[in-house]
Amino acid sequence: MNAFQKAKAAGREFLIERVRKNEIPFGITTGKNTVSIVTGLHNHDREHMFLRIIEQNPEMILQGLAIAGFLMNDAKILCYLPEEETELKELLEKKATELNVEVKVHLGKIPSDILDTCLYCNFIMLKALYETVEETYVAEYYLCTKYKSGKEEWYGNPQWVKPGTPLNKLIEMDQKKIKAIQLGTHLYLPEILEKSVVDSDVWNLDTGVITVFDQDCCMIHEAEENLYRGRRECCGKCTFCREGLLQLHTRVHEITTKNGEWGSMEIMKELSEAMAYSSRCSVGNTGADFILDTFQLFEQEYVDHIKKHTCAEGICSAFTNIYIAPEGCIGCGSCIKECPEDCIEGLPGYIHMIEELKCTKCLRCMKACPEKVVFCTTGRVPSIPDRLTHVGRFKRY
Repeated sequence: MNAFQKAKAAGREFLIERVRKNEIPFGITTGKNTVSIVTGLHNHDREHMFLRIIEQNPEMILQGLAIAGFLMNDAKILCYLPEEETELKELLEKKATELNVEVKVHLGKIPSDILDTCLYCNFIMLKALYETVEETYVAEYYLCTKYKSGKEEWYGNPQWVKPGTPLNKLIEMDQKKIKAIQLGTHLYLPEILEKSVVDSDVWNLDTGVITVFDQDCCMIHEAEENLYRGRRECCGKCTFCREGLLQLHTRVHEITTKNGEWGSMEIMKELSEAMAYSSRCSVGNTGADFILDTFQLFEQEYVDHIKKHTCAEGICSAFTNIYIAPEGCIGCGSCIKECPEDCIEGLPGYIHMIEELKCTKCLRCMKACPEKVVFCTTGRVPSIPDRLTHVGRFKRY
């Protein structure tokens, strides 16, 4: 017998008692009349890490869904996958037919009206229900660590982690260089690493991703990226979510492009709070969590950007200047060939110059220069030529 058949043979009351004994949080959490069981990623999940669970063992998840439906008096079963997961949808439908599990698989976000009247189960819970029936249940969580340094990012290997594991045991980075930690949709200072997995006051299992920002990250730039991704995830049907994300992203972009005004800070806080209470799904409800946390934890960075016109980490290109040191330039033309905007002037044997208004500060010229004399600075640019000058003949006055 498969797990679903074993569940039916054991009976609902016996199985419910097992679920309670294992402390699996299975129960009606939204709405008064549960008319369906629904699974999928949270609407605000942008990492899609939990999809690996269903990709690795679709039979287990489908049987977990069937068990959940059985526990809720044969409730209708729905599964929502991201729109691009057409192959996974076909695989699940094929496996469901083989297992005789009645499930409707949809592509797209979970509709907010369904969330009002359903029992939501994530893939971790479905795995737990399956293992409860098979008597192999072990409490554990599927986690992956994402690292961000400046504008670069990379992922660690996903792993199953037992409750009580300290968060700092999961980090493969010098913890003295860590600036902030993102758990779920919220941002924390490095002290959070002393906590353990599943500490109720800090842990959020919605995405299964721990994001680590090092000291080279500008948190306002990260907030802008976060809001941009939120806008892409927004379906556009909810006014507070659609307009709130647009207004927040626009105002943060003004800050990172040297056009921010201190008065917009209060407006952004009000918008963020309104979104949390008035949006119809988690895209809007949690869409401003990150930026609200940056207001509280990294206010000084907003002061630097808006009032001092500096980005201490040199990430926001509007606050940086690129120049070629005239005393080191050999006039080789390497930077000219690499520039995608054709904004570097110079001839062979002449000191090259960057036309600042056209420069997008992609830094490709820095990497191309064999003499390493192309510099990026947040401070003042030293004296440089304003006309064609032979190599070695420029003098500072």
